[in-house]
Amino acid sequence: MKSIRLVNFQAHKDSTIELAKVGMTAITGKSHHGKSSVIRAVGWMRDNKPKNPRFIRKGTKKATVTIGTVRHERTEKTNKYFIEGKKDPFTALRGAVPEEVEEALGLGPDNIQGQHDRIFLLDDSPGKVAAKLSTLVDLESTTTALKYIAQKKRTHKANAESLKKLIEETEAQIEKLSHVDTADADLVEIESEGSHIERLRAKWYTLDSTIKKAVQANLELSEIPDTSALEPARKLEKAWVTLEELKSDRQVLYRTICRIEQLQGEVQFDPSKLLKRANRLLKMQDKRLGLSIAVGNAGSFELEVAELKDEEAALQARKDELLKGECPLCGRV
Repeated sequence: MKSIRLVNFQAHKDSTIELAKVGMTAITGKSHHGKSSVIRAVGWMRDNKPKNPRFIRKGTKKATVTIGTVRHERTEKTNKYFIEGKKDPFTALRGAVPEEVEEALGLGPDNIQGQHDRIFLLDDSPGKVAAKLSTLVDLESTTTALKYIAQKKRTHKANAESLKKLIEETEAQIEKLSHVDTADADLVEIESEGSHIERLRAKWYTLDSTIKKAVQANLELSEIPDTSALEPARKLEKAWVTLEELKSDRQVLYRTICRIEQLQGEVQFDPSKLLKRANRLLKMQDKRLGLSIAVGNAGSFELEVAELKDEEAALQARKDELLKGECPLCGRV
């Protein structure tokens, strides 16, 4: 914010106040000459209050206040803000200041002090002074972070103390349970003995069952009567079985004899036919012998023919060889 310009605002027809680049800007003058109007103009620009147009200079229809890049215009019927670089104006509805205007101005409640307000910061407590300074230099986020860190620190400290106490209680309980190591070894030994007992018990059950079965068998044997009196009946039964087997063999033999007799009746023996077949067989054997001799002769003949062919081939080769050289008579090739 470099300057403040008031046009037709209360006593100011057209006033421009250049603000100091470094340090403070003091506005001095006689009473009722518009010093407080400057403060009111800045407040009206920031808060859009008062809502009525009473501050418009008499005899004019529009009041204008310009701070930096923001211009605020007020007529009897309109109330608008203008931001440099923005084409369209911003209308203040129901006394509210548009967000874009607030961001462009960057003015807060600590930036303006009225004529009758308490001296800035001097009458405040150190805590309030620190809070206002943080707001002015935008350290609120840092303050919030520090508060959060402090709260977390307290929480972690309380948790650490609680955990420390829990660790001490746990160590005390562990100390009370120091006998668990030896108890574990005893438990293993007891389990081993228990397994051995179970095996012995299983063997005992098996032995008891065997004894009971033996006793029952002895009782059953004692109830069986003497079988010596049944020996003749057994022999008679064996003889009967043998007789039945002989009957079966007799029937088989009888059927075999009947079949032989049937075959003898079917076969007719004729000696003359047998002689004819024998003579015919002898003749066939003679023919076979003759054919064998002929085949042997043919084989030897083929062998001789092959030898003659070999000799002919040798003579032809010799002839060809002689024809290739010079003639022994005329010397021609």
